[in-house]
Amino acid sequence: MPFLPSIAGFALAFLCVAPTADAQPTPRDAPAEPPTETHRYWGLTLGVDAVSVGALIVGGVLEGDEERDSAASTGFLAVGLAGASFGAPVVHAVRGNWRGAGLSLLLRAGIPAVTTRLAVATADCDGWCSVDAVVLGYFVGIGIASALDAGLVARERRPVQPPAWSPVVSLHPGGGQLGIAASF
Repeated sequence: MPFLPSIAGFALAFLCVAPTADAQPTPRDAPAEPPTETHRYWGLTLGVDAVSVGALIVGGVLEGDEERDSAASTGFLAVGLAGASFGAPVVHAVRGNWRGAGLSLLLRAGIPAVTTRLAVATADCDGWCSVDAVVLGYFVGIGIASALDAGLVARERRPVQPPAWSPVVSLHPGGGQLGIAASF
């Protein structure tokens, strides 16, 4: 008889839990997720990077005698650095890919920092030639970051738009047109 309360408690718990288990929605009762597709926009990020690197190159070419910066070279270098650092993250943010914007910022800060450090550490010189190593390291790092950003980050999920069509009728004096307009 000492087991009777345990059995009664187990039976009561089973009766309380069992009906709620049946009341849970089954996967077939749940609303279906609309189908989505992956859309890549790597061309936008690569375009921003190409313009930024171009501005950096123009800024380097416009330097004055003995590599002294002019107002024009400083402006192009500033625009190029800002574009290379923040251009693609802004593209991600405008498209609503905030996770991608954060990852892009991390790539563009971290990879050039590592490659620039490696280039300076492996440079066998003192003084101004280390500036050349910094520039080389930065360009290599931005190139790697840009490729990773375009290949891995520049994508978004969006609902699949089914093809839509509609009849088109145009009447004018002396005739008319009948056709179908579609978007796909």
